[in-house]
Formats: sequence, structure tokens, C-alpha cells
Amino acid sequence: MHTRPLALLLVLCGCLKPIEDSATDDSGDPTVDADGDGATADVDCDDNDNTTYPGAPEQCDGVDNDCNGTPDDGLMQTWYRDDDGDMFGDDADTQEACEAPAGYVTQGGDCDDGFAAVYPGAQELCDGVDNDCDETVDYDIDVLRFDTLADRVIIEHEAGMDFGPAGTLEAWLWWNGDGNTIIQKYQEDGAGGAILESKTLSVAPADRKLRAGGLLEGEVVPVRLETDASVMPTDTWTHIAWTWDQNRGRVDLYIDGSRVDTTTIDGPLANADGAIYLGSSPHVAPSEGFTGLLADVRLSSTVRYDGTFSPDAYLESDTETLFLFHLDEGLGTLVSDASGNIGDGSIMGPSWSTVPCR
Repeated sequence: MHTRPLALLLVLCGCLKPIEDSATDDSGDPTVDADGDGATADVDCDDNDNTTYPGAPEQCDGVDNDCNGTPDDGLMQTWYRDDDGDMFGDDADTQEACEAPAGYVTQGGDCDDGFAAVYPGAQELCDGVDNDCDETVDYDIDVLRFDTLADRVIIEHEAGMDFGPAGTLEAWLWWNGDGNTIIQKYQEDGAGGAILESKTLSVAPADRKLRAGGLLEGEVVPVRLETDASVMPTDTWTHIAWTWDQNRGRVDLYIDGSRVDTTTIDGPLANADGAIYLGSSPHVAPSEGFTGLLADVRLSSTVRYDGTFSPDAYLESDTETLFLFHLDEGLGTLVSDASGNIGDGSIMGPSWSTVPCR
């Protein structure tokens, strides 16, 4: 009998291990693509997820989809908390996320996130605040300079210019101490006829008084307000305001937030189709304009002041504003109403000047 080959065959067979099927999710076999995404296990960083493989689109899911070792790379960005809603956020309050968390925006750099008028690139206002976040508070500003007593701005009549039963006429003025009329709204019934409308804010150079006057309906003599002598400042920015209230029967005159005169009225101010004149008016002698600077002429349909107040350095338009002329265009021959309620005014004589912010 020949037994040696059979025994040898048995020994050899006993030394061999059976071949196993290696196509399982966790085998690590480099030939396996368990999730069917086209990447084998030797390069796929998660062979159980078919959205994860080298070159896969990175998704915002906290997973390293493209197998480069960094989850969500290229999708995460810095978001800045924006508390005042001006679309610029606080550099000190940030979050990293793929999409904006509630209350966060893409741009930082807001130097005061509690004030919506302050952000990089904002208009610099005359308000003692660094509005544009460039670390400089208030630039020089463009204003209208009235160089001679004949200089004027004419704003033709529109319905929105009528003075109602209550209101406020105010402006910022730099008076050089010469002249008279600052603001006037006036109309006669034909040349030299009866006065239909007369409302005036003026100064008196001889005694440095501020004056206001307005014709009431059915009257021929205007109601008048006048400060004491030497009250009106010169060569400095001064806020002046005239208020009236038919229901209360009172008119008041203010300088820099202090009431300087008051009187009573027993009817409404007369309205007609008179234009508004800033500076000299054709209804008074040309020598009765004024010299100096004028800014922020605002007419309102409400009594804005009643007692001592601190005037805003830069007046703004709101729902009670009938017109507001900042007089800060800096060039050209027209001035515009910031409220958008009425048309432009025409410059006749005054020139543009750059001066320190008030």
C-alpha cells in the first residue's frame, strides 16, 4: 500500500486555513467599498457613509465629508452680534457657524452696537459721536454762508408749508451781528396790498434781540415776541425756536433751549401762498437780511418744546416734520428738503463754506 502521499496530503491540508469572505463594513480590506460611494476603505474615512469620501462636497453637518481631516471646512464663518439692527455687529460677541444664528450678521466693526446711527461708513453727524467708527468724532461740515445782507434762499409755496394750529419753527444760526431777517414767510394781496400772511424770525443788531412775529387770521397787527437786549449770541452756533399752540392760546420763543419770551394768542396764524425766504426777503429792504451761517431749518406740525430743553445738534426728520432743510449740500444752487414733503429751494447769493461741526 502507498500511504505516504496520503499522509503527507493530510498533513498539508491540516496546515491550511479556510479563505473567509472579507466584504464586510468593518473589515478594513482595501478592496472593499461597503457604502458604495466609489471610494474603497483604504481611502474612505468613513466607509459606512456614502456622503463621506475624498473629494465629496463638504456639508454643514459636523462631519469631515471630503476626508481632509477638517469637518465643515470652507463652510464655517464668523458671525457678529448685531443688537441695534444696523447690519454691523460687535467684534467682541461672535459665533462660528455655517448659517447665521439669530441676531447675528456677517460684518463686524460696530463701535457702538447700541446705537443704529453708528457703524463703519455711516454719515458723520454733528452729534459728538464717532458715527462712522473711524475713531474721529465729528468732521468739518458744509454749511450755507450768508455773506451779504442781500443773500437769500427762496422756497416756493406748497401746501405742506402751511402753519397749522400748533407747530415749531427752528434753526441753527451763526450770527455775525449784522442784519435783520433770518426766516420769513410772507404774502401780500397784490403789490403793496393787504398783508395776507406774515411769519418772521429776525434779529436786531442794535440791541442783539431775537424776535418772532406772526399775523393771526382776521388781524392786521402780528403777534410779536422779543427777547431782552443783549440776549442773542454772536459768532457762535445758536439754536433758535418759535412755538405756537392755538388750543393753549400761547406762543413761545427759545434760545439754546431756554424760553426767552412768551405771549398769548386768541386765534390761528394766517396762512396764504407765501414763499419762504431764508435771509433777505423781497418784502423788506435788502439791507434787512442777515450775515452768518444757517443750518437745519425745520418746520413741524407739533409743539416740540415746552420749558427748558437741550437742542439736538443735528435735527432729524420724523412724522411731525413738514420740512427740514439741512443746508449742507456743499455745492450747487439748490437745497433739498430732507423730509421729502416739499420741493427744492433756490440759492440766490449765499455761498458754501466748510466750518467746524457745531
